[in-house]
Amino acid sequence: MQDINKYISGLLFIHDCVILPGFGGFVTNYRAAEHNDMSNTFFPPKKDVLFNKNLTYNDGLLINYLAKNLNISYPEAEERIWDEVQKAWLKLDKGEEVIFDGVGTFKYDKNGNLNFMPAETENFLTDAYGLASFRFPPLNYQKNARD
Repeated sequence: MQDINKYISGLLFIHDCVILPGFGGFVTNYRAAEHNDMSNTFFPPKKDVLFNKNLTYNDGLLINYLAKNLNISYPEAEERIWDEVQKAWLKLDKGEEVIFDGVGTFKYDKNGNLNFMPAETENFLTDAYGLASFRFPPLNYQKNARD
């Protein structure tokens, strides 16, 4: 899964949706900059990652990207992805987690629902590259008698 992780993560910087055929689609969603009033912390804008289990149809994006970057044929790239997807389903069926580095983690809950926990370490919004959250103490504004 290691190679595919890298390619999914890389594609999410460029595309709003990356489909892992037979598994589901990773979709990015823009979130505006935020301010937390309680801690006076400012957070830059970002793209959150969501997962849609219904997006399983092969749109060719990931397979073409894998074939090009590994210098292999499309059918060979398709087979590698299919093998990795089958391994992921087997791990999940055994009750294990499936981790997509920088993207998120999958695990079945006690009711048999597939849960996706996005990784909080990556911001896929390239316009926010280099921006970090920061804390700014509140300004105490005092009105002058002349105002």
